[in-house]
Amino acid sequence: MESIALVLALSYLIGSIPFSYIVARITAGKDVRYNGEGNVGARNVWHLAGPLPGIVAGLLDLSKGLVTYRLALHFTPNENIIYLAGLAAILGHGFPIFLKGRGGKGISVALGFLLNVIPQAILLGGLLFGIAWLITRNFNVSAGVGLGSMVALALIWVPLGEWFKIVGLMIVLAFKKILDRPHETAIRQKSGWFEPRSFINR
Repeated sequence: MESIALVLALSYLIGSIPFSYIVARITAGKDVRYNGEGNVGARNVWHLAGPLPGIVAGLLDLSKGLVTYRLALHFTPNENIIYLAGLAAILGHGFPIFLKGRGGKGISVALGFLLNVIPQAILLGGLLFGIAWLITRNFNVSAGVGLGSMVALALIWVPLGEWFKIVGLMIVLAFKKILDRPHETAIRQKSGWFEPRSFINR
């Protein structure tokens, strides 16, 4: 029991490391919580500081999920505990102790975690995300296509019981997006951020 509590606590702390906040502060001197779209994530870093810092922030957030899975697996082979560790990392990213609870969505953390479980589905979903982006130029539409396809494709490689755990992680991401909407709407109005319109919603 003590080792489980340690794994979950460490996973939360790993998730709480605010890489996007740090990268944006160093490269642009801006606080991602209150500039751009108001989200502590790689896309906001890209918008505020440029493509390279955005990519670096995204890879660092991805690494949090990768490390969390390996850490949990080191302590226990129990699948349920490993997925709880992934959830703890996502919650750490979304509600980081180092930023007084104002964090990002956790998509990169979740993808990093799931790269250990369903790498084929993640890579194919990433490809479909890219195709959707080229067609629509709308991040939210493209992300929906990419994440939705990852979840659907996961059924090819994991049993149904584990698939429901993956769906659970995605539901947490969706809930966080809804929870952040009022804050981000206010920050976007203040900063002048706008989502490029696609042919779908013109």
